[in-house]
Amino acid sequence: MAKKIKWDEAATAAQNARRKLPPLVKEYFVEGRAVARGKPSAAAIHRFTLRTRRLAYSLELFQSCYGPGLAPRLEALRRVERLLQDVDDCAAASRIFGKMSGIRLQRFLDDRARRKQEEFRACWIAEVDAKGQEQTWREYLARARQAR
Repeated sequence: MAKKIKWDEAATAAQNARRKLPPLVKEYFVEGRAVARGKPSAAAIHRFTLRTRRLAYSLELFQSCYGPGLAPRLEALRRVERLLQDVDDCAAASRIFGKMSGIRLQRFLDDRARRKQEEFRACWIAEVDAKGQEQTWREYLARARQAR
């Protein structure tokens, strides 16, 4: 279940964004590292897909509080979401077709899921969580400007 965030009604959108978004990103990176390591369950991948989507939506809501540096961060989140969604779709198809699918379809779905998970790991390591990226994200989000 998504964590509810308490916003300060007396503060501006930018002030709330500066205060609330960096901790969300910190939690996101912790979970992302866990999913990128080892063999996460289908449920863990599904949860992280949804968390990625929610973070992207949250950042989009506050675009007016940030400069053009937010665009590449949103694009990175969209890439991660697409890759994870592909893995999640393979798991869903396996559940839907079950034993009716036959060995060839199951092998195809398993191979596709494995490839997409490897693509996710590569994207996560090289783009999203490259050295210093979490700190860069958090510092950037802590500098929200007033919405125009």
